[in-house]
Amino acid sequence: MTFTDRSRPLGRLRRTLIAALCCTALALGTTPALAQDPAVANAPLGPATGGQESAQARGVVPEGDVLRDPGLPAVPPTTGGANPGATLGQGSKPLGETSHLSQESTAAGISRLQQAGVPQAAAASAPPATGEAAAWKPAGILGMDVSGWQPTVDWAAEYRNGARFAYVKTTEGTGYRSPSFNGQYTGAANAGMYRGAYHFALPSVSSGAAQADYFIANGGGWTADGRTMPGLLDVEFNPYASLGNQCFNMSPAQLKSWITSFANRYLQKTGRYPMIYTATSWWNSCIGSTSEFNHMPLHLANYSGSVGPLPSGWSTHDVWQYSASGPFSGDSNVYRGSAAQLRDLVVNAAHKPLGGRTPAHAAAPSGQVYTSGNGRQVKLSGAIGTKWNKARGTYGEPVNNESCGLVQSGCFQTFSKGYTIYWTPNGTGTNAVKTWGAIGEKWMQAGYERGYGYPLHDEACGLTGGGCYQTFSNGYTVYWTPFGTGTHAVYTWGAIGKQWMQAGYERGYGYPTTDRQRSGNGYSQRFSGGRTLTGAS
Repeated sequence: MTFTDRSRPLGRLRRTLIAALCCTALALGTTPALAQDPAVANAPLGPATGGQESAQARGVVPEGDVLRDPGLPAVPPTTGGANPGATLGQGSKPLGETSHLSQESTAAGISRLQQAGVPQAAAASAPPATGEAAAWKPAGILGMDVSGWQPTVDWAAEYRNGARFAYVKTTEGTGYRSPSFNGQYTGAANAGMYRGAYHFALPSVSSGAAQADYFIANGGGWTADGRTMPGLLDVEFNPYASLGNQCFNMSPAQLKSWITSFANRYLQKTGRYPMIYTATSWWNSCIGSTSEFNHMPLHLANYSGSVGPLPSGWSTHDVWQYSASGPFSGDSNVYRGSAAQLRDLVVNAAHKPLGGRTPAHAAAPSGQVYTSGNGRQVKLSGAIGTKWNKARGTYGEPVNNESCGLVQSGCFQTFSKGYTIYWTPNGTGTNAVKTWGAIGEKWMQAGYERGYGYPLHDEACGLTGGGCYQTFSNGYTVYWTPFGTGTHAVYTWGAIGKQWMQAGYERGYGYPTTDRQRSGNGYSQRFSGGRTLTGAS
């Protein structure tokens, strides 16, 4: 498929953060004269201005959502410019659907105009919030994707409507970063969704590695935090006349080499491969028959009632972008697998795609090592190296080589993002201590593995009030909370610890506000629920 309607005027599109602009408009406190613009009524927020444009409206909602259907110029966008650029499925969707907003998110935009005192907005009524919510939704876990064309997303409403994950446009080529990215990425997470970033590829402009670097540096990285999806590489129809034909004037061999360069750099820097977004017609035409990329999950575009034919190499898809016109803002998607499989996609750097093969880096051959730029090495076939390799983007680069000879013959290796991974042969497992964190500092102050013992699991959070904890092999569990209780250990093998656990842990007597202290012939310890417990041990 190729693009048409490239001659449409772009207009004076402005893509800036809505909150900041609302404040600017309110501070001005004036209502400039209105100028007629017949294209206003065709845009999502057109009714809010009564088919007219004003400087005040432009100061609250970017013009592309008030004035006209979007059109792309002949050249790619640049950061700070008026053009938000191409979106997922740009070559497959009608141009008029690029700026699609759900009814509730459109209502949010109208509300912003009304709050800013735009005269036409005061008379405008938001569309009913039930129509698109009732639109057809395929079976599976629903999600969405947005870009700078959707700066007024009501994330809570999208979640209520069923969206459980979102991809947000981050970058395009090496010259454009979406100004809406930060707010959208945070908004999706705050609403309770998994969220990930996507990059629109311009293979003929710069190398795959260079674009992966740019993507990661501008928010497109991955970390095993339980809510970040792998970065999404959007490689599809060329939307820009200046860059040649639909395949960017590149051969299948050149495009394969470019994708490999991007994917390998992303793996090197984050510890996992990205997901691939494409359309079957483009892939089979421009890439051809190959299965070399099916170790990466597939995000497929097809706006119809079925997925349709698959790109060469995959037996099924992971995510299907099934609609550009609702029910969600931007485009609507669905994950094919179960909730457990989606969770594994989010957290597991060695995740096996639903229709592909396990990535090669998931199982390193015996003796294989990774050598960092500083000369330090990680034994990928060992217990510590295996753990690091599954989340190397979280742990960072090695700052020393693996070393053994600790208490009980334990081994350790330290990494650049403040983690040290420990392994012992006596069954404590292979776990990391976040030495840059409060719990890790407490553990080190107590004497490392000689004090509280080895970690029995990684640091975990999500307790009452946002608390975090980590358990160690000598009977101590260290707790931290964000509300001032400090960082303290409970000796769970002792009498005080047993009383505290029987009362319901932190849900009963609260978090420890002191460590266990000598008191007469025994010990005492205070807890945030107002209790002071005593015991012989």
